[in-house]
Amino acid sequence: MGSGDEQEPRAFRFGRRFRMRGDSAFGRAFEGRVRTRVGPLLVYGRPNSDLATAGDTRLGLSVSRRCGNSVARHRLKRLIREAFRTIRSQLPAGYDLLVVAHPHEFIAVDDYRRLLRRAAEELDRRWRRDRLNDTTKTSEGNAERPELHEGEAPPPGS
Repeated sequence: MGSGDEQEPRAFRFGRRFRMRGDSAFGRAFEGRVRTRVGPLLVYGRPNSDLATAGDTRLGLSVSRRCGNSVARHRLKRLIREAFRTIRSQLPAGYDLLVVAHPHEFIAVDDYRRLLRRAAEELDRRWRRDRLNDTTKTSEGNAERPELHEGEAPPPGS
């Protein structure tokens, strides 16, 4: 068997379920308002709400014409997809990552891997922190309000 006949392991494939598709998926990532800048990449992230791909981290790309002509933009997309494809299993699970590339000189795939990993970990940390803060506020709000029994008046100032 030649090297052309060998199939790559399933873990490294970049199938449809790992791609953000459609305006609604991209819009949800923007609406999440959680983003981080790593080098020339601005990465928006949001926990994945699509039940069909729950648990899978997905990638969306936005590369404007400012990044170069068609050939340059497609090369940049291929480099970022390759970086994502090979580290997908190492990233926090269940996120939609929308990568907005800013104009820059091409860098090695390993550098894109490092940037994507750092961005995904930072976004995951922010989402967890925000969720923890929301949970704490909710439980504190309930603890401060004593339960009223039938016929009992609320305390003054409530």
